[in-house]
Amino acid sequence: MQPEATGSHSVRLVDFRIAMKGKEGATSEAMCGYLPCMSPEVLSGGPYFPTHADCWSAGVVLLEMAGGKGSFFRAVQIHEEEATRIFQGEFADGEALADRIHRYYQTPGNHAAALACMGGIQSDDIVNVLEHVLQLEENRATMDQFTGDEETPAQDETGQGLVEGAVSM
Repeated sequence: MQPEATGSHSVRLVDFRIAMKGKEGATSEAMCGYLPCMSPEVLSGGPYFPTHADCWSAGVVLLEMAGGKGSFFRAVQIHEEEATRIFQGEFADGEALADRIHRYYQTPGNHAAALACMGGIQSDDIVNVLEHVLQLEENRATMDQFTGDEETPAQDETGQGLVEGAVSM
């Protein structure tokens, strides 16, 4: 986190462990990531659109930052041991778990409930973002939709990228 000239902070989250540059419209079947940030379509084995999966992951990070670490697991009623078993090869039905996660976030009001389940920050702006990114893949918003310009990310006076709109980060 770096202070900007205005006194605000610019946050960048980076993980290059399994980085790739996806072509427009390209899908993947690579099993990557860990719950809670793994999108349901990755959990079920794909194929999936990597940029959509990344948007899901960013939404879960926002939920965990604002709602409290463990908000995702508590809201969806997943024990962390289940998540661990997936990567130890002891949990065979990722598709059923993905369906459970999808059903939870398709129920109206559950985005706000997930944010509130551990007594974290209550914000209509954050709930709005969660409602748009914790969605079925075909209905999921992209992070570009929160920058105000789908062609080029918004930039501040120093040329640094900004996320504006529903939530200012």
